[in-house]
Amino acid sequence: MSKGNLAKKLSLNFRGFTLIELLVVMSIIGTLSVFIGGILLSIYQSNQTVEAVNEIKQNSNYLHSQLEFAVKNAKAVLDNSDATEFSDAAGIVYPGDKLALKNRDETTTVFRLDSGKIERKNSGDASFTSLTDSSSIQVSGVTFEVPNKGSRPTVVRAKMTLTRSGMSLDFQTILLLRNY
Repeated sequence: MSKGNLAKKLSLNFRGFTLIELLVVMSIIGTLSVFIGGILLSIYQSNQTVEAVNEIKQNSNYLHSQLEFAVKNAKAVLDNSDATEFSDAAGIVYPGDKLALKNRDETTTVFRLDSGKIERKNSGDASFTSLTDSSSIQVSGVTFEVPNKGSRPTVVRAKMTLTRSGMSLDFQTILLLRNY
């Protein structure tokens, strides 16, 4: 067989894909795309959830460490749970959901909730400093309780809820003064 006859014979046998074959391939590709898209969306949503939980836990751990350090090193708790206001030595009024500590150097440290953030102010500071490091973290339901004020050891219970992107974590801790 010559080269020309072979090429002619091959071209006659191959005429392209039929419409049915193209539709079958397109439906298989479409089905696979839907499954792969669903899997990728699920992975993305899981990643967002894990990031939110990790950020909430990181902020709650930092809040706990700051509260623990301040309470353990405080000389006394100046909290009055019945009062709706507290005025420190400088005469500044704070809201009722706060914790005021008298430090060993006779200064005052105040923790409070303001605009969804836990803030701290030492009596020598010009303003409050936020203890949550992210604008996406919101804090609510803050209570500081001193159930055994006047007895030893002094116990401080801190409760709050940290929220980010619909995920929330209830934070509770019990802290003891060293009572120098």
